[in-house]
Amino acid sequence: IGAVNTVVRCGDRMYGYNTDWLGVRTPLLHRQGARAVVLGAGGAAAAAAYALLSLDMDVRVLARRPDAARGLGERFGCRWGGLETFRGADTDVVVDATPVGMEPDTRSLLEPGDLEPGTTVFDLVYTPPETPLIRAAKEAGCETIPGTEMFVHQAVAQFRFLTGIAVTPALVREMLV
Repeated sequence: IGAVNTVVRCGDRMYGYNTDWLGVRTPLLHRQGARAVVLGAGGAAAAAAYALLSLDMDVRVLARRPDAARGLGERFGCRWGGLETFRGADTDVVVDATPVGMEPDTRSLLEPGDLEPGTTVFDLVYTPPETPLIRAAKEAGCETIPGTEMFVHQAVAQFRFLTGIAVTPALVREMLV
């Protein structure tokens, strides 16, 4: 993936792991083999692309800066382009890995008319729990996955790496309330 978000000491050695990709992958297990678009080209987008590819998805990386999309797309062997090339009819899964829509930002990269009913829209932003993109996706008749789901599932993996103890997603969700 090229990014570490968890460091574990084992004796006199340190090991780095990335749990973000698991936070993206787990909620999307039911969409294996789908056509997916990752919005963004940073670290979260890299984790998302890795997760989607692990589910045998056909992945396109789109970003406001096509050169950034190109770098990530070529790194993972994905198609890439500028955000303006998004076509909802060609997409089963959208993962927004940008900070757009995070409080206090009230913007969305996509509008209801950009999305097709039945598309799964996963916004990795978790504050607020219902982002402008999630609202637009609901209005368009899409399945929505809020960013809290990424947080929950990466936390499950991270806790296991750090402590050796397995916790359930339900327990993590309960702790968030």
